[in-house]
Amino acid sequence: MITKEMRISKVLKDYPETYDVFLEYELDCIGCMQAKYETLEQLSTLHFVDLYTFLQSLNEAVVAE
Repeated sequence: MITKEMRISKVLKDYPETYDVFLEYELDCIGCMQAKYETLEQLSTLHFVDLYTFLQSLNEAVVAE
């Protein structure tokens, strides 16, 4: 399960099926230097993304695979 405390880079590395979700939300996190340090919660605040909807989308992408 993907949680708000997880770092972006870990999510992308462990769950490559979530790449499309990041793109759907227009988040260019793939390859970003901050992805190593930034959590999903921080990402949602900085990019004005609803955290719980985003987490739901990420987890649905994982379950679908």
